[in-house]
Amino acid sequence: MPVYHDEKRNTYYISASYTVRKGVYKKLVRRGFKKKKDAVRMERILMANIEDNVRKINNMSMILDDLWNDYSEYMKLTEWKEKTTITNTNKYEKHIKPVFGQRNVLQIEKKEIVDFHTKLINQGLCKSTINGIHSVFSGLYTYINDVYDIDYHPLSKVGFIKCNQEDKKKEFVILETEDFVRFVDAVEDTKMKLIFRTFYSTGLRISELQNLKWTDFKKKSLCIHKVTKSKNSYRIVPIDQELNDLLTEFKQKCSKEDSYTPDAYIFFGKSFQNKIPDYVIRDVLEKALDDCGLKRMTPHDFRHTFVSILIDAGYDDTTIAEVIGDSVSTVRTVYAHMLPKRRKSITEFIDNCVPKINISV
Repeated sequence: MPVYHDEKRNTYYISASYTVRKGVYKKLVRRGFKKKKDAVRMERILMANIEDNVRKINNMSMILDDLWNDYSEYMKLTEWKEKTTITNTNKYEKHIKPVFGQRNVLQIEKKEIVDFHTKLINQGLCKSTINGIHSVFSGLYTYINDVYDIDYHPLSKVGFIKCNQEDKKKEFVILETEDFVRFVDAVEDTKMKLIFRTFYSTGLRISELQNLKWTDFKKKSLCIHKVTKSKNSYRIVPIDQELNDLLTEFKQKCSKEDSYTPDAYIFFGKSFQNKIPDYVIRDVLEKALDDCGLKRMTPHDFRHTFVSILIDAGYDDTTIAEVIGDSVSTVRTVYAHMLPKRRKSITEFIDNCVPKINISV
């Protein structure tokens, strides 16, 4: 690594290129040495470190699964939000690991990432979901580059999938009554069946359902007291008799367990004191939909289904907004494509009730 004299500053500096691995080169520059011997001494130290790092990289297996384990520990040590860590892990385990888990990170090429995107699209995933998976994969490579100094990032060369306005307008999936029955039959776990039954007949957001405790369950109603979107989120949600009976029976069953407490989560996770993770709900939903051959949907689509039921029943915008914990303007904006049915019925009503008169124009 040559040492040069900077005549303008009257100092010495080090500048050299070196090979990280075949086909990959890096340049190193260090400035500001007042004496040449200091620059020479630093040059020897840097060269020794470079040779050691290159040797380590060449000797490492660099298998993606092994490096993900390191990355997972890094997320814990740097105190990432638990939900973010769980979400990232779920995306890796479900989508990235099956394809690249046992691959050497230095051998994964740009074309493979493009093919990976195409595969996810063919699976029916929307572009925003694919970009989320890409972000997790890219974050792993960024970590590897920082820690191991490998200077290799195939995902940065591919980038995210571009989303136009049409892509961002997600088509609502409305679950018809007969399809919902088929879907619930495909769900094996009783608790999960009850979760989707609650979604279907209440229009709850997934976070609202997760936070429900038995203290929120009253006779034929659920109390939503944790604000998730706006002040309108706080509300009393009426429930039908069948759901009321199902929840009552489920509560009696849970209360027989030693760890049960009156303030336990209704839809618990590993214990009554832990709410069920959203990825568990999404995984069961996806599997059941595939098993019964129904179109892919999200937990939030149950909310859209519930609103469509209320609209078809003729309820006004204000009532719907109160029940689902949203603003009237949001109901009118988000569900505008459903409202023409109501306008048509109003037109038919006016046709029948307004007296016919003869007017010459």
